Amino acid sequence: MVFLPPDVPERRVLSPQSVVSSAVIDQSTNTLTAAIDLGTARLAAILMPAAWDAAQLTFQASADGVAWVDLYDASGNEVVVEAAADRAIVVPVNDFLGVRHLKVRSGTAGVPVNQAAPRTLTLVSRP
Repeated sequence: MVFLPPDVPERRVLSPQSVVSSAVIDQSTNTLTAAIDLGTARLAAILMPAAWDAAQLTFQASADGVAWVDLYDASGNEVVVEAAADRAIVVPVNDFLGVRHLKVRSGTAGVPVNQAAPRTLTLVSRP
């Protein structure tokens, strides 16, 4: 089961195999969502909102939900998802192995991108 912070407004179980949660990016959070506790699940897909200002998605990870670092792959590249409005994006599950606590960023670590209004992303995780 995925445990989410109380400020995440929505969580639905699609099947015993997947959990859907919502995460909001807005100007007041400095381009990052609130922390998401994936528990033992792994991020598998992101459903993008109909309105999205052009920006890639990148991530921060934490072992304890307190200390955060930018997420990089084994080759030293920032984990980047090419995002656009109104689409479902399957993410490389192996990039998220071992990641329990996650934040999603609009833009990259070097160039974060403010969204013009709050944007709700739907995250699908799998055991």
